[in-house]
Amino acid sequence: MSDKVDIQLNHEPTMDELNGFDHVILAIGTHNMDLLMSVENSNVVSSWNILNGQEVSGKCVALGGGLVGA
Repeated sequence: MSDKVDIQLNHEPTMDELNGFDHVILAIGTHNMDLLMSVENSNVVSSWNILNGQEVSGKCVALGGGLVGA
């Protein structure tokens, strides 16, 4: 298990980069909101689901920042 955290600022990931993760966590707002795309049966998770107890494992990426992303 790696304890390394790679932080990239001002970087827009490509689909190939995102597909390399087991889960993509969208941390894109201070309020829970409906995502703009269908995420059912995908590896995309709202940060609010994580904060409410949903577990993820494997190689994950958090998109967004601020308090929710941290």
